[in-house]
Amino acid sequence: MAELIWVYLAFLLFMTYLGKLLSLPKWLENLSIYNYIPKLPVEKMNLPTVLFILILSVFLVLLGFGAYRRRDLITG
Repeated sequence: MAELIWVYLAFLLFMTYLGKLLSLPKWLENLSIYNYIPKLPVEKMNLPTVLFILILSVFLVLLGFGAYRRRDLITG
């Protein structure tokens, strides 16, 4: 699972710096979460999208805390 997260982070870094420069397809740009965050003040604030991202991030943080508490510790 950790490897998948690192791959996604590398993808985000690649898309942030080289995505527009290489003129990659739109569907590939849409895989980046940064594509959905409005660029204020140029774009209008899209409240439902920002709230969805906020709720999703809070859910994932809570899921991570739960997995951290359930980890298998070997005590000696």
